[in-house]
Amino acid sequence: MFPLRLNKTTIIYVTKDKQNETYAAKARKRMGIAEPKKTFVDPLSEENITKLYKEENIPPRRMAEMLNVSVRTIYLRLAKYGLTKVKCR
Repeated sequence: MFPLRLNKTTIIYVTKDKQNETYAAKARKRMGIAEPKKTFVDPLSEENITKLYKEENIPPRRMAEMLNVSVRTIYLRLAKYGLTKVKCR
């Protein structure tokens, strides 16, 4: 028997041929377990910071509140990603 994770707290043991995502989806549905959450996305990633700053025009202070980080962290990331004229130290 081999383990098959259905969510972060539920594991069932199945034969080797059933140890795949298709069987896991069927088992989740049968047991009434919600689909696992998507993989972690870094809120301070270049894509996310660029989207918030350029596309949504959110000021750095507001971004800091939304992401629960300091304003300095936001300014450093903006400089690192080349979104401001200030050089990153």
